[in-house]
Amino acid sequence: LDDITIREALILPDDSDSEATVQSILTPDGEGGASFQVASKGADDEWRQHVAGTIRLAPADAATSTGDSSLSAVRARCQNRLDADAFYAGVFDAGLQYGPAFRGIKELWRHDGEALGAIGLPESLLADRAPYSVHPALLDAVLQVVLAATTEIAESTPSNTVYLPAAIDRVSLHTSHPDRLWGHCRVRPIDTTTPGSLAADIRVFDEAGVLVAEVEGFHLRRASQAALQRLAEPKLDDWLYEVVWEPKGLNGQDAFDSGNQS
Repeated sequence: LDDITIREALILPDDSDSEATVQSILTPDGEGGASFQVASKGADDEWRQHVAGTIRLAPADAATSTGDSSLSAVRARCQNRLDADAFYAGVFDAGLQYGPAFRGIKELWRHDGEALGAIGLPESLLADRAPYSVHPALLDAVLQVVLAATTEIAESTPSNTVYLPAAIDRVSLHTSHPDRLWGHCRVRPIDTTTPGSLAADIRVFDEAGVLVAEVEGFHLRRASQAALQRLAEPKLDDWLYEVVWEPKGLNGQDAFDSGNQS
């Protein structure tokens, strides 16, 4: 996957009486790749695009990671252990609420500008593992490691802001992987020309240290708790009645029916 742009969050309704129609659109480019987009239509009957990017197929390769980017080297550097429950409590305080199915980080370690997480698929989702090359909850937990590399979360510093995904330069899947992984995140140097932004690179290893996936250029933007609450709150227009006048004929007939005119 290349040039992924996250335009708008997809908020699913809580009540069973409401529903959102979600559509994935794949458009081949004639060169073995395609563009894709994900859109939804809610109660207002308007389509909204949430994600767009390109996809291409490549032969499976035995990717390797050596030197200071190998799993053994990363484990040797990241010695500052973080409690996983405390981590999720910290992101909760910042405004992100992960339910049990999305708490895939089992252990965390940190070093300057990087973090390493031991990732496992929650037991409640193991039965749903088969259809996926990458289970969505497992991938989400890998991306959460980025939050552990930021100072606010890692040092339990009170904050009313949090980072949200905005774009991804490239996602490469080298091979299918098991239910237990290592996720390593390294934050890029801060770009002073775009305040409030953060970029990181992520490598995913299996338990033997084999590189199974990479996320290059994971871009995030800082958002306040107030902004998160506005996204989650239902629109007030859906709570209000509206007076609508409709034309109706006299005595149940069309007022302008020529047959009733004298």
